Order: sequence, then structure tokens, then C-alpha cells
Amino acid sequence: MVDSTIGGWQDTTYVFTALERDRVYACRVTAVDLAGNESEPSPVFMVAAPDGAVRFAVVGDYGVDDQRESDVAALIKSWQPDFVITVGDNNYPRGERSTIDKNIGKYFHEFIHPYTGSFGPGSTTNRFFPALGNHDWMTPNAQPYLDYFVLPNNERYYDFVWGPVHFFVLDSDTAEPDGTQSSSKQANWLKARLAASVAPFRIVYLHHSPFSSGTGHGSQTRVQWPYAAWGASAVISGHDHNYERILRDGIVYFVNGAGGRSLNGFGSPVTGSVVRYGSDYGAMRVDADDQSVTFQFINRKGELIDTFTLGDSPPFVANPIPDQVVAEDAPDLVLGLTDVFQDPDPGGAISWAVAGNSNPNLVQASIAGDVLTLSFAENQFGHADVSIEATSQGKTAADTFAVTVRAVNDAPQVIATRKELALPRAFGSAVVADLDTVFQDVDPADTLHYEARATTGLVAPELAGSLLSVLSLTDTTGLDTLVVTATDDSLAAAVYRLPVRISDIAVFVDPARAPLPQALRLYQNYPNPFNPATRIEFDLPEDGQVVLRIYDILGREVVTLLNGKLRAGHRAVVWDGRDRRGLRVGSGIYVYRLQVESRVVYGKMALVR
Repeated sequence: MVDSTIGGWQDTTYVFTALERDRVYACRVTAVDLAGNESEPSPVFMVAAPDGAVRFAVVGDYGVDDQRESDVAALIKSWQPDFVITVGDNNYPRGERSTIDKNIGKYFHEFIHPYTGSFGPGSTTNRFFPALGNHDWMTPNAQPYLDYFVLPNNERYYDFVWGPVHFFVLDSDTAEPDGTQSSSKQANWLKARLAASVAPFRIVYLHHSPFSSGTGHGSQTRVQWPYAAWGASAVISGHDHNYERILRDGIVYFVNGAGGRSLNGFGSPVTGSVVRYGSDYGAMRVDADDQSVTFQFINRKGELIDTFTLGDSPPFVANPIPDQVVAEDAPDLVLGLTDVFQDPDPGGAISWAVAGNSNPNLVQASIAGDVLTLSFAENQFGHADVSIEATSQGKTAADTFAVTVRAVNDAPQVIATRKELALPRAFGSAVVADLDTVFQDVDPADTLHYEARATTGLVAPELAGSLLSVLSLTDTTGLDTLVVTATDDSLAAAVYRLPVRISDIAVFVDPARAPLPQALRLYQNYPNPFNPATRIEFDLPEDGQVVLRIYDILGREVVTLLNGKLRAGHRAVVWDGRDRRGLRVGSGIYVYRLQVESRVVYGKMALVR
């Protein structure tokens, strides 16, 4: 015996043991208060051994006493079910006493106990468990219904166990005295009874559909209770005159209102809607054992429309992952997977894996626990389709979503390492750098456009494509700054500032050589070998056009140190071991070549890093 308190009153659950398999039992419950006052015995409560396999039928919106109901009833009886449950609207049009027996007993008397109608013998035990519908409430207090049936609890809402299934029957009509909201007395009763249930499967059924795509009534929000959170395995309803299967909240919902009254169409499918049928009348056949429950909807022609098995069902996509759109170089995107997939089987545990990725060079997808992380390649944009697979009890489901990485223009970057350029006074002209090696644009489709200026007027920049040169404008020394701007096709820009120091080339004061040199002479550089810089000296006997260049051992030009007119004298130039791009060159043998007018002289030097 288990006690619990519901809404201020005591609820007691009795657990029966040692019941024989496949037998049906009946009991009556009498309550006695502390003063010894005894209640009237409750109606018969039907219990079956919990490990027995059972078959039952579900019919809804059927009580019309016409050929359509007759066809559906004949279909149900052909299955030889152990019992029948209904999801309401048992007695059209107004739930009156004058119509109830011909709408119900005429077709199902052999399942009803006690049966007091006029259409034949009833059952020795009750095997008919209806739910109230709105048409059953159209006669005050639904009295004809309550007088016609003998059911557990207050007969408006009740529960019973048959085989491995515990059933919870609700009254969803707004006339229900104990309310139909999730905080009502009826809802508190359901929550407690579900919590106390030890059955393998727990089915809630009622008339009004919590979720429905039907055009007759649609979803009824006031009965959208947290059935799954409270422990239900499935919810069956009617009201809309069609058949629909919906997977959401981790459980299965059925709409089964095609029992005979009329047929409704469908509007936009609600979230989780899997199967929709409204072409003909029919009912549900359900087979249950300790391991599984199989639901089938079959129309009156005997055609199987849908089948679904609890206990042997794969996970399903309850809330698909939306397509993702991010900007280039976006931070990692973290998505939870718990609500994406759900397992309708009781006790199912889901694991997740990345099942597919159409562009792993753009998007990297990884899963840790129930969290999916998307990482994005730097400076890349494009599209990828990512598939996530959920597995439970060896069965799988997959959800695929699109990831779009939008291109974002990146400004050019300055990658040059040279901090200053030293040139002699009146140097003429000199190549400074190839600007394609000074700037970098990570967007491969962009073309860089260059502009250059000097700030003080000692030198003037010249551009030939990406090649930057400077011209000497004065015969004075000082400091100027080259300002070079690189602009891409989207007008994003980067600026490189290079100080240019103009100074005298060293003149050695040597009395023995005080007069002007008499001949052209190139001296061995010093120091040699060197690192990081060395000085190159030469004698210039007369004014002239002087070009001094450095070459590598293969004869490729490394840098131009001088290119202009110089006055006669003893001169010296310092090479800092960098090429014309401002990059440090590697160790090796280098040739320095001095050309004065038409005369050329060479020297060799060794750089050791």
C-alpha cells in the first residue's frame, strides 16, 4: 500500500501480488473515516495480471448509430480485443438518455458490464472504458453517461491496469467540476497516479487533443499538460475527426476521432506530426506485452494506415536543429542536443555522433556528451551540410542542417619587418620594396591598390605596379617618412610607414689620401664574415653615376644600395643584410657589384647568421 497526498486529500495505492497470468480480477473499495462512517462501495475496478499480453481497441467520435459506426464496430470485433477504450463523443448529438443505448450499446453491449440496455447480453466483467466528450456533456451533468456506465473513481476520470498497461482516463471538457488546467485537482490526481504507477507502459487518454493539425478544432492548449514529465508513455485523444500521429516531448500523441461522426481535413502540420489521415473511418488496434506496445490505425476497409511500436522504436527528431548562418571567423558555436532527439520508448537512452559533414575544411563538428560544437576555419566562407545521428537501443535517427559561413571582407595586413630605410645624401633613386611582400590580403579574390607619399619632401615615392622606389629631391640630410596605403576591392585599407634617414656617406680623413682619389677602387667589406651588417667602401675619382647592388651566389639581385650621382671622394655604404623587400636574407656568399658610369668592379662577402 502506498499513500500520497493530492490537493489536501489522501490517496492510497494498493499493490496486488501473486496474481495469476492472463486472469481478470475485480475488487470493490470501501472507505471508513475515523468516526467509523463507511462509504458506499466503489464501482468495480478491473485488474489483470501485469505480465499478460493484451489487445484492445481505441475508437473516438463514433456514437452516431449509422452504417459508418456499424462498419467501425464490426472492424473492432473482428480483432477480438480484450477490451475497448473510447476517446469521447460516445453519444451524438447531445448526450441524451434517449440515444445512448442505440449509439453505444447497440454496437458494443458485449463489452459492457453491467449492461442494462436492450440490444443483447452484456459482459460478465466490464471491458468497455470510455472517456467523456463535449457531446456527452450537452445534457446537464452528463447524467445519462454517468448512469449508463459503472466505472472506477468518480466515473468522469479514473484509471485502471490491464496487463502491462496502466490507463489514465481524463475528462477534458470545460464542464468538468475538478478542472482541466494543468494545476487543477484532476491534473494533480493524474500526476500522483502516474508517479505511483509501476506498469511498463502508461497511456493517458481523453477527448480534446493537446496537439492536432486538424481543421475541425486543432490543438487545445488548456490540456497541454506535461504528460511526458509526469511519466506518461503515450497520449490518445479525439475531437478532430481524423487520425494523426505526433511525436513530441519524448512521447507519442495520437488523434483518433475518425470513428464515424464525420471527417475533418488538415491544416499546417503541428510540430512533430508524422502521419495524417482523413480519407475514411476507422479505429486503432493495440497489442501490448511486457516489452512493447504496437499501435495500428486501420480503416473500415481493413487497410493498415499506420503502425507504431513503443519499446521497439527509434529515436525521432523532436526539434530539428535550425540552419545556422554565421560570419566568417565566427567564434565556436555550441548547440545542445538533448531536445533535438527524443526516444518514445520508456527508459531509452540516446547517444549522439556526427554522421556527415559535406565541408570539413570549412566547418569542424564535434560532440562531447550532449553538446555539439561547430568550429570554423579561419578566413574561409561557404556552405556545409552537417548530419547528427542519435542512437538508442541499436536504432538510429538523423537530423541534417545547413551551415552557411558568410564572407566578411578582411582588411589588408602589414607583414613587412623593416623599421627604417637608410640612404646616402643625393642618392638619386633606390628601389625600396615590392609592396606585394609588404602587405598581405587573406581574401584571395581581392586585388590590392597602392598609394604612397612622403611627409617632409626630402624624397619622392614612385610606384610601378607593386614596386616602390624613392627619388632624392635635395642634397641635404634629414628624416623623411614614406606613407604607403594598400586598399582592397572593398575599400578596406592598411597603412605602412617607413622612416627614410638621409645621411652623408662616411668620408675617411686620411692625410695620405686627402687629395681626391686618382682611381676607382672597391675595398673588401668589413667586417667579413659579418652578421648582421657590414660596411662597403670605395674610392670615386670623379663625380659620376654610381650603382651599388648586392647579388646572391646564383646571380640574382638581392638589393640595390645606391643608384644615383655621387661626388668624388672616399665613400662607404652599410648593408644591413636585408633584401629589397626588407626581409633578412639567409647565410651564404654574396657579391657586391659597383658600377661607375661604364666601369664595373666586384667583391665577395660572407654572411653568417
